[in-house]
Amino acid sequence: MGVRVYGESLTQHFTPDRRRAMIRRFIEVHNAPPDGVSARHALACAVRDFLCDIIRSEPVLFFGTLLGCVRDSRLMEWDHDFDMVLPPRGRPWLAKALRSPRKPWRQYGLELVRVEEYVISFADATGLSPGEYCDVYPYCAPPGESVYTFSPDTLHPQWDIARQDLDRPDSGRLLAIDWAIPRNATLYLERMYGADWQTPKRTPPYRIDWDVETLYR
Repeated sequence: MGVRVYGESLTQHFTPDRRRAMIRRFIEVHNAPPDGVSARHALACAVRDFLCDIIRSEPVLFFGTLLGCVRDSRLMEWDHDFDMVLPPRGRPWLAKALRSPRKPWRQYGLELVRVEEYVISFADATGLSPGEYCDVYPYCAPPGESVYTFSPDTLHPQWDIARQDLDRPDSGRLLAIDWAIPRNATLYLERMYGADWQTPKRTPPYRIDWDVETLYR
């Protein structure tokens, strides 16, 4: 069963071979040693500039990046990805950018290393931060629903965001820069990480060992 898509597909302009090549590069970046919070934040700022300039939408922090922002006012040093949600109004612009032969993300020093309907990932194309990447989650707006959702087929309601909380976000601060965060952020952190989300828990690093050749068949 395929993933339901509201609006234009994000993956339709990429052949299976191209997507497998990107995933190989994504695995290489993920499995590399992290380069540190400053490098990760610089990459995320470049992604935000791309989204604001080209996609015309301000991204909103979520998942582990939101946790670090709200709980610690910093990124978690042992992590090496940056998580942000793209509000549904940005999906049409993102689809347009992905099908553009100009590959507009390149002018921001970004390398596209993964394209799924529910997430796209960028790495540093300059080679200065080989072990960091940024995940952008293009949320969907199911008709008649009061929430924006990660993907209609993932069945993870703990990742849903109330429309008003994403449409009118609050602000958080990371490395002296203001970022948009969902309103009622602590509600989502408790839903995702449990009642003790304020207690730091170091997650051990893990390696990805996917059978890439079987993907997108």
